[in-house]
Amino acid sequence: MGMDRLGRDAFQRGHGELGVVAGCVDARDFIGAAEQMLLRAFYTYALPEGGAYDLIAELHAGRRADTDVSRWRVAKAHLLARP
Repeated sequence: MGMDRLGRDAFQRGHGELGVVAGCVDARDFIGAAEQMLLRAFYTYALPEGGAYDLIAELHAGRRADTDVSRWRVAKAHLLARP
């Protein structure tokens, strides 16, 4: 599923903010808060379905937390009822 321009712009804005969070020395203290912020981005920026889950998976990919990446990708598939 492709992203429309508004969704893509919101995704890139959110993705840029991830670099700030993921690059922090104490980022693990703020991971839960970052996940919540990205989930709220779905409503704030009218992200496409599953867009917030993609952002959260990217957050964890940047941290090289493969277990968390898998958990959020599975959650997205479950949410969208797609494999």
